[in-house]
Amino acid sequence: MTRSLTLDHTPNSLLAKETCAPLKNAMRFLTGEKEKKTPKFHYVWTTLLVTLWYAFAIIGTIASKSFMKQLPKPITLAGGQMFIGALLDLVLLFALGLDRQIDRKVFYSALPVGFTLTFGRALTYFSYKTVAASLTQTVKASSPVFTVILLLVTDQKCQPYLTLCSLIPIVLGVVLSAVTEIEMEFHGLIAAVVATLTSTIQSLYAKRAIRNHNFHPVVFHMCSCLWACMLLAPCSLLLEGQPGEVIISMREIGKATGGAINHIVFFSFVCYWGQNLCSTLVLSQMHVLSHQVANVSRRFALILCTMMYFGNVVTVPKIVGILMALSGFFWFSFTKKRDPKALVNGSNGLKSPGKIGDIEMVLSNSHARSRSKSPSSV
Repeated sequence: MTRSLTLDHTPNSLLAKETCAPLKNAMRFLTGEKEKKTPKFHYVWTTLLVTLWYAFAIIGTIASKSFMKQLPKPITLAGGQMFIGALLDLVLLFALGLDRQIDRKVFYSALPVGFTLTFGRALTYFSYKTVAASLTQTVKASSPVFTVILLLVTDQKCQPYLTLCSLIPIVLGVVLSAVTEIEMEFHGLIAAVVATLTSTIQSLYAKRAIRNHNFHPVVFHMCSCLWACMLLAPCSLLLEGQPGEVIISMREIGKATGGAINHIVFFSFVCYWGQNLCSTLVLSQMHVLSHQVANVSRRFALILCTMMYFGNVVTVPKIVGILMALSGFFWFSFTKKRDPKALVNGSNGLKSPGKIGDIEMVLSNSHARSRSKSPSSV
């Protein structure tokens, strides 16, 4: 009763501080500070972040697919996203006071990731050009398969039985979705598979580099985007025309569509970066396993929304294949988080990525360790 009366007479200034506490927790998470007590408005803030995360992912994917349908230039689109992503990362770093962590060492260490980003994003958008976006996203759910294979080849380490079993529904689901796709070009499917493999290599290397050298993930992501942008620019000039030609084409399309192409480009560029940041902030507010559940739900919502928006043919076998692939993805994530020895590199103590290609790929494991040490994380 006394506690109730105290809460009723909480000063407005203290209430305002509690309202801002979730945002401060998120900023502390990004800057690497220790986690604080769960704030009063934790669930409201988390719900808002999850909603923004899903919205950025869905709008960004639809915008990228729409761009590829109107102006099929995957390298140009990927280069633009990398440039805007690096620019917004730089603004965020200055806002957080982390700009001093940018140096030559982290810049040159990010070069291999820049290569993989270059091929991964370009191949992803090439697959958008030739196959349904829902099929591309279903194929991307097969990333755990490539993770297990790469760790077996590079580290000669076989994974636990439950982890290997989780790969079965992933493979069967992707195959079932592919064979039931009516409007499918085989080279588009291959591009999606290679893009998934490339993203897996990118995440594995990035984790090693960040952990071995103690780089901040946002700084490393910014440098990787810069390398990718520099690599994509000449490729775009050689293969997809001069910038003037692209601008003229966009103007012509804009006149025919009432300027819609400009909005598509804006949402594609900003949402690509926004979904990565929101995913990181969501991770700062919940347990890693809960984040994996939200990630699987996000991919399922993304697949359904792209199917409905672009009018893809929906069949029962296709839906079953998508559900199988996503359930296997969740099973893989669950067994990996339950087993502390799963997916660990014997030499570096490196865990495989739970989320491929996003800037939270290293923060997830460090966040899990900090929560396990805290009594409030139970």
